[in-house]
Amino acid sequence: MKSFKLFLVVIAISIFMSIGAISVSAVSRENLTADISALNFTASKTSTVELRNKVAKNWTFEQQGYLEQNCLGWALGIVAWCWPWDESASFDEVDENLSISYNCVGYSTMSCDIYAYGDNNEIVHFARGINDGPTAKPPIDAKWGSYEIFLHSTTDPYYTVAESGFAQAYGRLVRAYIEK
Repeated sequence: MKSFKLFLVVIAISIFMSIGAISVSAVSRENLTADISALNFTASKTSTVELRNKVAKNWTFEQQGYLEQNCLGWALGIVAWCWPWDESASFDEVDENLSISYNCVGYSTMSCDIYAYGDNNEIVHFARGINDGPTAKPPIDAKWGSYEIFLHSTTDPYYTVAESGFAQAYGRLVRAYIEK
């Protein structure tokens, strides 16, 4: 089963690379904490507490990430900047791109592998389900764009733009995906 999952990840990476969505070679999540200089990746930016509080209702710093990785790369388990869409993506666009390896279960707070966030049929952020879903503490972690990786104590931890007044707010949980 692991070789099949690896095959699906390789196929997904190939598709993302062919459409220009990945700009960096893939590295497994297990290597994320390895020496950054040895991997030739750049340490992610460091956010301020003020920024963190504008983005999320709950957060705990987990670890430094890589500048070359974003939220979708983290959720997929690769060190890459994966974003094959414009600034935001419609539900249908995301469902289509993730359908190779994941089934969309619509809006769900149950235990899932990837959670998607946004507003008004647009997805702007992803998080990775960890441990045993929403009853686990914490249930998700996420790479915040070019910033660090954070743990969240709920599956719906982010503010909307209307709530925070912050233009880069991630919005509400709108979709969830389970690995095939």
